[in-house]
Amino acid sequence: MIAQARTSPVIRTALTPLRASVPQITIDVNQTQAQSLGVLTGDVYQTVQTYLGSSFVNLFTRFGHNYMVYAQADGPYRLQPESLKTYHVRSQSGEMTPLGTVAAITATQGAAVIPLYNLLPSATINGSANDAYSSGQALAAMEAIAVKTLPFGMSYEWTAMSYQEKLAGNTTGFIFALALLLVYFVLAGQYESWITPVAVILAVPLALLGTVGALTALGVANNLYVQIGLVLLIALSAKNAILIVELARQGRSAGKSILEATIEASQMRFRPILMTSVTFILGVLPLVFASGAGSSARKSLGLAVASGMLASTCLAVLFVPAFYVVLQRWVEQRSGTGFGTNEAVRVTTVQSAAVVPRAPVLPQGGFPESWRRVGQRKRLATSPLPRHSLLDLLLPDRLQFLILLRGENLLQLGRRFTMDCSQLFHLLQAGH
Repeated sequence: MIAQARTSPVIRTALTPLRASVPQITIDVNQTQAQSLGVLTGDVYQTVQTYLGSSFVNLFTRFGHNYMVYAQADGPYRLQPESLKTYHVRSQSGEMTPLGTVAAITATQGAAVIPLYNLLPSATINGSANDAYSSGQALAAMEAIAVKTLPFGMSYEWTAMSYQEKLAGNTTGFIFALALLLVYFVLAGQYESWITPVAVILAVPLALLGTVGALTALGVANNLYVQIGLVLLIALSAKNAILIVELARQGRSAGKSILEATIEASQMRFRPILMTSVTFILGVLPLVFASGAGSSARKSLGLAVASGMLASTCLAVLFVPAFYVVLQRWVEQRSGTGFGTNEAVRVTTVQSAAVVPRAPVLPQGGFPESWRRVGQRKRLATSPLPRHSLLDLLLPDRLQFLILLRGENLLQLGRRFTMDCSQLFHLLQAGH
C-alpha cells in the first residue's frame, strides 16, 4: 500500500513506523515429543522467559536494605541463538530435559511492536500531499489505494488530524453560507430592505475570482488557511460595496435619480476604497513573502487575502454600482414608486390628511421666481416628503397646502429658500 502511494502524483511522502523486518527467534514446541518426555508446554515458555528475560524470585534484607532477587541466564549464554538449545526445562518427573529436544528453534523476521487500534492489530501510515494538491485530495487518493490494495478482512480508519478533517470537511460550505447570511441580515437591518443588501452580497464572488485565479496560477492548494482567508474576504469585499451603496442610497433619498446618485457615489467613494484596500494589501504582503518555520501557512493565508482584495478593489467599483442600479429600479417598479409621471406631493402640517389632487393649489400671490423654477425642472421624483419641513413653519395652523412637484422634494425647496434668504441678507447688509 505504501509502495503504491509513493507512485501517486497526489502523495508526496508515505511512511510507516511499523518495522516488519526485525530479526526474531521462533520456538516451535513439538507437542508430541514434549508429552512423551513429560514436559509441559507452559514450562517450556516459562523457562525461555526466565533465561532470556528474567523472573522475580524473592526479597532479602541485608545491611538494613531490601534487595530483590531475579533469576536469569548469564550474559554469554544469551548472545547466540544456538545457546537456546542448551537450556534445560524440568519435566514432571523432575528430570532436566534440553530445550532442543522438545522445540524447533529457527531464525525469522517480524514486527518489533504491533500497536492496537480498537483492540485490533494495526499499522500506522503517515504521509503528506504534494504542493499542487490539497489534504482532502490526498485523503481521497489514500482511500482509493486502500480499497484497491487491502485484502479481504482488512480495513482502514482515519485518526488524529485526518479524522478531524474528515469529520469537519463537509461543514466548510455551511460555514461560508452562515457568514454570508450574517452579513445579509446585518445589512438588511441597517437598510431596512431585503433587496438592497443583495448588491453588497454580490460583491463577494468578485473577490473570490481573484483568490481562485491566484491559487490556480501559482499551484497553491486550497487548505485550511486559504479557507480562513475566504471567510475574511466576505467582510472585506462587503466593506467596499457598503461604501458605494450607502452613499448612493443617501443621494437617492436626497432627490437624485438612481443613475445620478450611483455615479456620484462611485466617484466620491473611489479614493477611499482605493486607499483602504491598497493599505490592507500592503499590510499582508509580509505574509505573502514569508519564510522560515510556518511560512507555508502564512503564504496561503496572505495570498488568498491579498489576491481577493486586489480583485475586489478593481471589480467592485465597476460592478457594484451596476448591481445597485438594477436592484433599485426593480424595487421601485415593483412597489409602484417608479418615476417619470407628474405626481402631486402633499405638504401639510401634522394635523392635516388631505388627498393629493392632480392640479396644484397655489397661495395668493404665487411663489417666488426661484421656487417656480424649481417646480419646472424635469428631474424625477425620488422619495416621500418629510412631514415636518420648513414650509410647515410658514403655514398657519390647520391650513392645508398642496404643491405639484416635478422631481423636487421639500429638502431641495428648503435649500433654495435658504439660498434666497442668504442673498437677501447680503443685499440688506450692502445697503440695497
